[in-house]
Amino acid sequence: MHMAQPGKQDPKLVQKAAQGNRKAFKALFDLNFQAVYNFALMLSGDPAMAEDITQETFIRAHKNLHRLGPPWNFQAWVFRLARNYFIDQYRKDRDLYPLEEDVQVISPRPGPEREKISQDAADSVHSTLGM
Repeated sequence: MHMAQPGKQDPKLVQKAAQGNRKAFKALFDLNFQAVYNFALMLSGDPAMAEDITQETFIRAHKNLHRLGPPWNFQAWVFRLARNYFIDQYRKDRDLYPLEEDVQVISPRPGPEREKISQDAADSVHSTLGM
């Protein structure tokens, strides 16, 4: 799967998406989905929570993309959205799920199970956004 590199995305694509072009948004989604999912998984350590974070991140990005302006760095923006959503969820749930001191670091490379979960999450976002 193609992973987007920071700063490598065409600002014109981001601008088109911000103007409501569905194909442009889908292209941004496809370029950034896996990176956002991996980031959410790193933050949460939980595939189900990572899927929720990723889905909510792209829903929020879709609703608020018109607010993004120069330098049109979509990837940095969606990472910030994902991080902020994770923090909001953590604050809300921390009494229920305290973080453990010895949390294991998860490999950044997705295994077959994570790739399947990741693809299921992408399909779910596509359905939600009607892409």
